[in-house]
Amino acid sequence: MRDSTTNRKKQTLYTVTSIMILTVLWWWAAVWVGKSYILPTPVQALRALFEVCTSESFFKIISMSMLRVLICVISSLIVGSLLGVSAGLFEMVEYLLKPTLLITRTLPTIVIIVYVILWMPSALAPIFVTFLVTFPIVYANVLEGFKQTDWRLVEMARLYKVRTSKVVYSIYWPSILPYLRSSVVATTSLGLKIIIASEVLSQTDDSIGKSFQMAKVNIQTERVFAWAIITIILALLLDWLMKRLMGRRISHGKTL
Repeated sequence: MRDSTTNRKKQTLYTVTSIMILTVLWWWAAVWVGKSYILPTPVQALRALFEVCTSESFFKIISMSMLRVLICVISSLIVGSLLGVSAGLFEMVEYLLKPTLLITRTLPTIVIIVYVILWMPSALAPIFVTFLVTFPIVYANVLEGFKQTDWRLVEMARLYKVRTSKVVYSIYWPSILPYLRSSVVATTSLGLKIIIASEVLSQTDDSIGKSFQMAKVNIQTERVFAWAIITIILALLLDWLMKRLMGRRISHGKTL
């Protein structure tokens, strides 16, 4: 117990030290450049951060972008899990999905964004683009977890003619859960980045992406940095939340 507490203190100390070093380097670079429209100082960025956070539209912008991320994560989780389990149970499904997944994995994200925003409303385009990029991650992880299942247990269940639904829930699911956890954490962070990038290009109303774009157009570099800080904080919060939620779900699954 004492060792774990000491390790946590060391990790916190190292993290704070790293943040301080980066802040000092940022301040030094800003002073050296001497032009706030190119690189603002940390003080200017914090001042802009306060202005952004106290604006009337701040919470609406944050909530709408986070809602899109949540929709993408849930959609990817449901579709990726269903297809992953189906591909594990039926080899034909795995090979039928291979060409589609190959396209979504290899095609540059910017190409997908540019194409989708041509024929979808700006409010829906970021969600659809992010789903296309993130759901293959869930699918691949679920399928891998399925394949890592102890086949001796599966054969025993078949021998005793256990229902397929019970086999999936009691044997396959505990093997899939750790892979599912890592994929959800990964898709959440990645989803936030892609959502914002899509919002920038599609000019989605009430979004973090459009706020970035407006700050850039008006040459308000300090606001760009302010929104970058907000995005980092949101990504850290999402990562922490998903790890806690999925960690509890896995523990619950093991007790079953």
